[in-house]
Amino acid sequence: MKKTFFISALLLALAACQTPAPDNSQQAPATQVTENTSPTPPPAAPATDTLCFETKSGKDVFSLQLIINGNSVSGNLDYKYYQKDGAYGTLSGTIENNLIVADYAYTIEGSEQTEVVEFKLENGKISRKRGELAEKDGKLVLKDPAKAPYNEIFTQINCAAFEHN
Repeated sequence: MKKTFFISALLLALAACQTPAPDNSQQAPATQVTENTSPTPPPAAPATDTLCFETKSGKDVFSLQLIINGNSVSGNLDYKYYQKDGAYGTLSGTIENNLIVADYAYTIEGSEQTEVVEFKLENGKISRKRGELAEKDGKLVLKDPAKAPYNEIFTQINCAAFEHN
């Protein structure tokens, strides 16, 4: 009986030394993660705006169309002279604080030319900076841009009236 008592006491001691099972009632509640199932809208595209301008001198008509997309500008610039060869071409450049700087790639008297042009956009009008030109890196540029005035003024028109050659 001593042997049985000793074995029973030993088993009881071993059972008392075991780590108790965790009590789930004492744990912090699990954090629930909810998934947002609504679709995320794509980033907004920059606003695109098309503006058209024109100026006339007698029977000569000068037309400008600008397509503004964010800070990028493209478009057409045409000089239609009455009974003379004109200049017709495209613009590609940038706009910042209503100032446009663009490459004007055009055809005049059958030859191709590229000129850096500058415009100032304000109050329904656009003005082109004009002055003496010089060739630099294969393009015509203003010789002294700081002294060149914005003196060729175009008035805004409805783009339905714009005719590009």
